[in-house]
Amino acid sequence: MFHYAQYRHTAPQAIRQLVDRFPLALVTTQVNGQWHSTQVPLFLNEHNTELFGHVDAANDQFQGADGLSVQVVFAGPNAYIPPEAYTSRQLPTWNYLSVHMTGTLALVSDTQQKIDILSETARRLDGTPGAFRIHPSDERIHRWIGSIRGLTIRILDMEGRFKLSQDKSPEDIRAAALHFSRVVSEQTTPDLLLSFCRAGSPSTHTALP
Repeated sequence: MFHYAQYRHTAPQAIRQLVDRFPLALVTTQVNGQWHSTQVPLFLNEHNTELFGHVDAANDQFQGADGLSVQVVFAGPNAYIPPEAYTSRQLPTWNYLSVHMTGTLALVSDTQQKIDILSETARRLDGTPGAFRIHPSDERIHRWIGSIRGLTIRILDMEGRFKLSQDKSPEDIRAAALHFSRVVSEQTTPDLLLSFCRAGSPSTHTALP
């Protein structure tokens, strides 16, 4: 996988930090020369050796996919860095954070294992007191559990791609980071999100304020 050395990172702690913060991954498989991709929230186990998550059982990508090789990409924030963002004379660039992995897919059909995956997913996504938790006795879970498919991915290799102007001076690295953070915080507004909702298929439109 090509990249300049200063942007490639294999430190497990840094990789885990990004995956924990940005768990939505693009999972790609290939069958008979045809590529399939789905965005799936995935989480690392405690030893950084395996990912787990779940998908809709109706998703064709994962039907009969047990044992397939997969590529997984976690995409963090990204931003254009213009010349004026730096303290010295620089050309523009694009900075970003991502993690790339390859592994072997295993499907989970056991009901209790799927409930365990759902429980840990809810705990990872919101650790605040009083946050939603999965209770095995919840009748909604038992009605819904058959419509999902659990996933685990045994990780074969993983690498962080952290491009943050590391080839510049310390002053310019910090200036780029400040610009990056400011741009990311300004990229999304409620009106923007609602505009994407309205851009959906007319047959699925719901009245929005």
